[in-house]
Amino acid sequence: RAYRRNSSQSPSLSAPSSGSSCSVPPILLFAVPGAIYFFNNNLTFILLSLMPAPTYVVLSNLKILTTGLFSFLFLHRLLTTVQWISLGILFLSTAVSQIDLEKGLSLSISLQAFLLMILFCSLSAAASVFSEYVMKERFATESIHLQNMKLYMFGILFNGITYLLTPPPAAAAAAAAGATGFFADMAPIHFMIILAYALLGLVTSAIIKFSGSITKVYASSMSMFFAALVSWLLLNDQLTVLFFVGCFGCCYALHLYYRVAPTPATAISGSSTENANNNNNDDDDDERIAGGAVAAADRRDSTSSSTSSTTLAASSPVSAKNNTKLQSVVPLSSVRVVDRNEYLSLDTLDGDDDEHRERAPGARR
Repeated sequence: RAYRRNSSQSPSLSAPSSGSSCSVPPILLFAVPGAIYFFNNNLTFILLSLMPAPTYVVLSNLKILTTGLFSFLFLHRLLTTVQWISLGILFLSTAVSQIDLEKGLSLSISLQAFLLMILFCSLSAAASVFSEYVMKERFATESIHLQNMKLYMFGILFNGITYLLTPPPAAAAAAAAGATGFFADMAPIHFMIILAYALLGLVTSAIIKFSGSITKVYASSMSMFFAALVSWLLLNDQLTVLFFVGCFGCCYALHLYYRVAPTPATAISGSSTENANNNNNDDDDDERIAGGAVAAADRRDSTSSSTSSTTLAASSPVSAKNNTKLQSVVPLSSVRVVDRNEYLSLDTLDGDDDEHRERAPGARR
């Protein structure tokens, strides 16, 4: 709901027509994000070996802008000017939060590391956008659990092939000589990390399927601040002033991005609904007025029958039939506006006036 979509689909991500001679098997579409995630996850360790962890965290926020750009290019998601500004605020806020004033800002890295970081952010955005296309648009009615099985099946396949084809280092081979099994040298903390990342992948796919890739970027940015707060509570890490400035900036960017004004169609629809409600209220008022007038006329008739036998004899040919009809027919459909005005005038007259008591049966007619 936070963005508008063009009616046309991207040529590169459009579904193949039914008459196409060479259609790709649907399951192979999940191999594309699976391969990108496989490459990007391994690229993370290379980047951490080329730059410090704080520098990696700051520069990895470039994927905020690349995700918005890829959504526009491949999914034709038209972001408003305010939403582009909010993405810029989110990028600056997350970058500022990682600056340490005491140590100073040191982002002096090699050109190779910087180019690899740009590649990393671009691939991360491409994987998120393509996953959104496959899970949310191409196979929107398919179960998310089945989609996760297809996606991670390719992840296991690509990583397994790489593990079998890559020769282990000499130190790792010597350590594995006395090991018995694939998981022999793993500690319990390693299994906890695997479980945490598996749950993270499931949550990420749910965010992409039910919301979008840009929402995933916001969730990743907010999780960074949550991790810092947990580290402050459990590990006594010190939080700087710029950290809180970055938190405030991210919250404001989140509010700014999802603050969407109603579209003209929505406004017209709301106006039509309001007019219809007003008309219904007017009809209800007419029905209540007419119903009250009929009840008042019936009370006049009962009073007249108990006090004057002459009036009862004059009105008996009509009241016996009309009272039955008035009880079985909705007053709004059987009473005209003129009759309603006469009923209202009867309701305000004195009950002892014989002339007005005789007008009541005629008003019902």
